[in-house]
Amino acid sequence: MKFIDFAPKAVSKTFWKGTTYETLDDVMPRVEEWLRKNYSFEIINVETIVQQFPRGKELNSKASYHLNLHSGITISMQIIRVWYKD
Repeated sequence: MKFIDFAPKAVSKTFWKGTTYETLDDVMPRVEEWLRKNYSFEIINVETIVQQFPRGKELNSKASYHLNLHSGITISMQIIRVWYKD
């Protein structure tokens, strides 16, 4: 079993606002295109997962959020993962 991840791509970067990323709605056409091109694969599951990024990395997306943990702020972003067999 294998998987492929589809993460929001950076769309702009400014000094004051940091980096702006695509929303999950923007990511879905890439997922759908991959599924169309790989129609012979057996799709096991499609899910969203939360991936953590190093401190200091600016994320500005509807798919991102900040978790205030005891050790400080962790920045996370939702990504789409497709599990498949080829």
